[in-house]
Amino acid sequence: MKLNNIIQRVLVVFLLTFLTYTCFSQVFYNNGNEIWVNHQAIVAANGDIVNANGILTLTNNTTDFAQLVVNGNLTNNSQINCEGNIDITGNWYNNADFVSNEGSVFLLSSNQVIGGSEVTSFNNLSAISGGTKTLEQDIYILGILDINDSEFDTGSNFIEISNIDNDAVVRNHGFVSSDRGGYLSRKTDLVGEYLFPVGSYFGTERYRPVIISQFIGENSEFRVRFINNDATNDGMSVSLKDTLIDVLNNEYYHYIHRVLGTNQVKLEIIGESSDNVFDAISFWNNAPVAMWELLENSVQVVDANNYIFRDDNLLFDNKSFFVLARKLIIDNPDPEPDPDPDSEFDFTIFNSFSPNGDNFNDMWEIEGIGNYPNCTVNIFNRNGNEVFNSKGYLTPWNGEYKGKKVPDATYYYIIDLYGDGSELRKGSVTIIR
Repeated sequence: MKLNNIIQRVLVVFLLTFLTYTCFSQVFYNNGNEIWVNHQAIVAANGDIVNANGILTLTNNTTDFAQLVVNGNLTNNSQINCEGNIDITGNWYNNADFVSNEGSVFLLSSNQVIGGSEVTSFNNLSAISGGTKTLEQDIYILGILDINDSEFDTGSNFIEISNIDNDAVVRNHGFVSSDRGGYLSRKTDLVGEYLFPVGSYFGTERYRPVIISQFIGENSEFRVRFINNDATNDGMSVSLKDTLIDVLNNEYYHYIHRVLGTNQVKLEIIGESSDNVFDAISFWNNAPVAMWELLENSVQVVDANNYIFRDDNLLFDNKSFFVLARKLIIDNPDPEPDPDPDSEFDFTIFNSFSPNGDNFNDMWEIEGIGNYPNCTVNIFNRNGNEVFNSKGYLTPWNGEYKGKKVPDATYYYIIDLYGDGSELRKGSVTIIR
């Protein structure tokens, strides 16, 4: 049944009285009328609503909100002005103009679709039950997104939270999942924590949220996606790692991309007990050599039942992909004896030098290293932090890190003779000034 003509008398009733009106029809069809639902009025349709060629307006007076109950699908092909509340049990299809600066949309059923040809900007959007809310179109949230116990599956689309309040996203046990190209985006202009509740039911069910904290109020935006598979499957092999990393997580990783802002932030990835084998975070670096590199200041912190992996002062720069890592523990081995001069490793590694500026033994020389032009040399302090690296060894180490003298101490080196991991030399060198 189509209700093609809503007469002006009905319009006046909606405007001027406190009314509960129920339409017992398969389709409530508006084909060109202007329909107002005044505050305190309730209109319920036991079927679909199609706003084909008219204007549907829901009002409020700050304390009382007009309510539209849709026990079916809602399709908007014209214009809806929503300053009241819409309860919907079916799917949401927006193909035209939906304007909402104060109202709310409540998703009442377990599995529902948010789609249509046009992007929807909701004020508040709340999932009342569990299940999956599937996005077939991008959506914006101007107020609050309440995930509750639902999965919001964005697919290749996005959810953007325009509200800069720290608590603009709330949840119970639900999360946001995304495929390649999809993400959850948040504006993060205030000081404090911003939660990105991301997870996935693909394969093994996992919830691995991200928290980004700003130290100053800065116009910023971050996009986050949880990828519930080995990064190797997406062209970022976990076997390609720098010398500070022992092993990488091959079960999942995160896309965390900064769109706006430049200041340092705190990054936290919240893990579970199954992640306790890791103690740091690494990021994918495409240049100069594509590999996973350690965030040297990242650590693991155990808080209640959570394993938190964090970097307290992260500059994102061009970093967008992150995976949990276990740092390489460098033992303090006994110095290796000088190699047999007749062997193929015809070089000599000295185990100490004195960079005191007297022009004698001021550099850590490696005699014969020039025979290995593709070698890499990496030197670490006792905490495993890198203080020197080079491709080839044309310029010997002078005992400095970023232009400043390192303390007199014992340092540990890894020399990769051919740059491919096939022949390694490890040991220690001591600085004595």
